[in-house]
Amino acid sequence: MSFLKGPKLDGNIIIDDDINFTGSVLSTRNPFGVVHGETWYVDGTNGNDGYEGKIPTRAKKTIQAAVTAQIANTTGLGDVIYVFPGTYVENVAASVFNDCSLIGTSADAVIIAPATGSGFTTGTDGTATVSMNRSLIKNIQFRPPSTEDGTTAYPACLIGYMTGSVIEDCKFMGTTIAPFQNPGPATVGLQLGSRTYVAWEFPEHSRISRCEFGTSAGRDKELSIGIRVGSQTNTNPSYRGFKSMKIEDCIIGAYDTGILLNTGASSCGGTVIRRNVITSHQGGAGTNVGIISQADDGTDLLCMIVNNRISAISDGITNFSSCNVQGNIVSIGAGTPAGETGFAT
Repeated sequence: MSFLKGPKLDGNIIIDDDINFTGSVLSTRNPFGVVHGETWYVDGTNGNDGYEGKIPTRAKKTIQAAVTAQIANTTGLGDVIYVFPGTYVENVAASVFNDCSLIGTSADAVIIAPATGSGFTTGTDGTATVSMNRSLIKNIQFRPPSTEDGTTAYPACLIGYMTGSVIEDCKFMGTTIAPFQNPGPATVGLQLGSRTYVAWEFPEHSRISRCEFGTSAGRDKELSIGIRVGSQTNTNPSYRGFKSMKIEDCIIGAYDTGILLNTGASSCGGTVIRRNVITSHQGGAGTNVGIISQADDGTDLLCMIVNNRISAISDGITNFSSCNVQGNIVSIGAGTPAGETGFAT
């Protein structure tokens, strides 16, 4: 696929029809598909951060340079950053990521692979301020750092406080660090909310869909945790929420936990986790725990867990209200999958 294909809209060359914006931020904002706002291009091979980045032949070299330019564009709505194929060894930091779409050609071709730290971060860790608002991330592969400091778990992608946004068709892949089971430092694919404790942080009204979590190293070095919501120390989860969110149609391979919610028991109203396949690409009997709530103020009362397929060693689905756990198929310890049920014992 090439960014040079496709029709010209508002003078901007857009991608071809292989990328379908149905249901995305762009089509929601403008049903006619016309791109308003500014467009930037990133080309790690032929680009130059000294270029303005507004046409493919004068693309920025780094994603950070394009993100910085987009943040400075405070008047635009519907901004787009298109990223050409390449491996970007960067720590992209977006203090705010508003009304923008970050789109690669494909999640196999556009890879953010930092040496240390997280490859992509929105907001300031430990600050409850909306940092991804009405935005889209699509067709990007995120990898954890290639080196580890032994004490700190850096997720491949850290989205602080998101609202009205979409992450879809992305990959989150372990590479060089062996997975650790809790409480050791864990490689995490997607972190929603700060790693460190902050009160009243509520990722909300957003969607994670059609993403893949696992490893790019065969049956080795897979992620410890696929998706984690809330701080890694699980401090005061009752002060943290996950409202009206959707995690759907994902394939999650994780050594320890597929989806981990460090949120309050009554703070996940309207959230649905559905149609995901959760297992381990490294362990033969599946992940350790499929989907777990670690609410310290009781069982999660409001999150719906529906129609997931889970292979787990210890627990398939745990600490959710049984009336909200419906139509899942779970196998425990390489056993025969249970029927259409919420829990398998």
